[in-house]
Amino acid sequence: MSGNESSSDYFTKYLFRTGCNCPTKLYYKARPSIYPEREEALPFIAHIRYNKRQLRLLLERLYPQGKRVAHGDREHMAEETAQLLEQDYTVIYNAAFLYRSLFSRVPLLEKDGERVRIYNLQTKAFDPQRYSMTNRQGRIHSKWIDYLRDFAYQLLVIKKLYPHWKLEPYLVLPDKTATAPIDNLDQKLVSGVPVEVEDMSDLLAFVPVIDQINAIWDGREPLFDDRNDYVEADRYSFEEIVLQLSEWYFSGEKKVTDVGKKCGNCEFRVDPMSLGQQEISGFEECWKDVLEEKNGDAHIFDLIGAGNGELLQDKIFLQHEIPLEEKIQPEQIARSKGRITDHHRRILQIAKAKGRKVPDEIIKPQLLDEIQDWEFPLHFLDFEAGSFAVPIRAGKKPYHQVVFQFSCHTLHGDGSLHHHQWVHRGDDSYPNYELVAELKKIPGILSGTIVHYSGFERSALRRIRGELQQESDRVPGAQDLIQWLEKVVGGKGTPSPQLADLGHLVKNYYYNAEMKDSLSIKDVLLSVMKISPVLKERFSRPYSSNNFTDIVWWQQEKQQLENPYDILRDEGENAVGRGTEAMVAYSELRNGLNEPEAVESLIRGLLSYCELDTLALVMIYMHWQEKLKEIRSRQNE
Repeated sequence: MSGNESSSDYFTKYLFRTGCNCPTKLYYKARPSIYPEREEALPFIAHIRYNKRQLRLLLERLYPQGKRVAHGDREHMAEETAQLLEQDYTVIYNAAFLYRSLFSRVPLLEKDGERVRIYNLQTKAFDPQRYSMTNRQGRIHSKWIDYLRDFAYQLLVIKKLYPHWKLEPYLVLPDKTATAPIDNLDQKLVSGVPVEVEDMSDLLAFVPVIDQINAIWDGREPLFDDRNDYVEADRYSFEEIVLQLSEWYFSGEKKVTDVGKKCGNCEFRVDPMSLGQQEISGFEECWKDVLEEKNGDAHIFDLIGAGNGELLQDKIFLQHEIPLEEKIQPEQIARSKGRITDHHRRILQIAKAKGRKVPDEIIKPQLLDEIQDWEFPLHFLDFEAGSFAVPIRAGKKPYHQVVFQFSCHTLHGDGSLHHHQWVHRGDDSYPNYELVAELKKIPGILSGTIVHYSGFERSALRRIRGELQQESDRVPGAQDLIQWLEKVVGGKGTPSPQLADLGHLVKNYYYNAEMKDSLSIKDVLLSVMKISPVLKERFSRPYSSNNFTDIVWWQQEKQQLENPYDILRDEGENAVGRGTEAMVAYSELRNGLNEPEAVESLIRGLLSYCELDTLALVMIYMHWQEKLKEIRSRQNE
């Protein structure tokens, strides 16, 4: 290995997948201290790992005679695997293989003489009755290709070491049609509580994939994600391509590829403001020869809505290079009576990039009309939820939705604000039903208006009502909970209190010049805080609650307003700043392996994050309410 500060001494399936996506990334992956990656995907990756760990425990319960290869350095893992494989029959968990610079590890291997079954776990749910790995033309479906290419790489390493084996590869996936036989199966798997094999076997689908693997090995399936021939697949074997990618990773050679659509979600596209002195944006380095001195200007990848494909075909990469439509100008969007579409937002972004004047703020009359109709008290409500590969309740399917937390800020007509909260602590009670029982305790929740963001809370409560109706015979007090839910979300002939979707109002009737390409509550809040005097005045003062003591949400440093969610993240250990992080934190609670102090730290992180979500709703409403007062004042003059 030369000229390389590689983050790995071996080439793995993850590096192979990276190379198939874009070989240039291998150069960046080998130099993590120079080319950092975006952190936004880390919680999502952690959630996938949690689900995969649960599935691995489930799979191992089906093969209890297996021997585990201990985690450690890769050479020792490969040696231990080789020793276990000397037996005529063996089952191995976490089997590891090392061939030249190529490393492969599989969750479970069953060897019976020369016949060897390899089980590769993935977290995507599979319906054996409806799904297939291939389409009508016999080609691998796009949603399975990444998994199967990874598997083809792993099996190649094994095949090179044991060419005489008869390999039988299986993709093991959560069975979308199966249901959990018992409650809290996830916790029983972690704790080692005995569970009958018959109670678990249906939860996994075992899909034979030898035909698909052979198609990849034979070159009948493309290896690379775009059409550039980085390695001429028709001239080189699968093994030669793998070794070439490995060589690029270790040698220090940077394989330069064409920029294009694949760059939109590049993990090396990092905010330049977050880079250290010695760090470089891999994304900008790839684009520097195309954009030259314009590199760093607003890119088309930052535009909201559709249309980037055509721009890329026309070699237009920057927002200020896009011609503005003559039919729709920024000022016309502000004056029009209809809703603000994604296309309108796109036009406003382009105009701003061109240096054109755009409206500081657009508030459509429909928005003001609706908030005038809201009745006090206003209950700003937010849920946190997760979905898990191993269902936590009997009768539920993989990735059944679990709502484990709520926060509610209640704003009264006199301006007083009260906060209510609840989080499931990961015990053996069922979160969905406990959530409803706790919601009932909020004073006045059935009066006034319940305000949420983008409709999730409404749909979640309807789903829970359906669960209760199905399980009423096994849930004490089910009818009382059902009747209460019908008062909230409505039932046959049952009126409900007013439910208002603030996210719908943002999407359709609100814009300000500080907004970018995201309508998430986190980003909308920051844009509103930048232009709102009332929020600056109120939240420049210390804010205290059950979760916060004298925290200041309106903070400005070097002319840059801090996002409250970033302030929250800096609060301490186990800080939660986005929904996927909340799912990961709740997973940790369900594991039951944490010390009491760690449990309380996770609880604090969850409660603080969810409170900020509903406080953000309050802040946006306060700004709109102030604008409504201004309009009324002008009308009365």
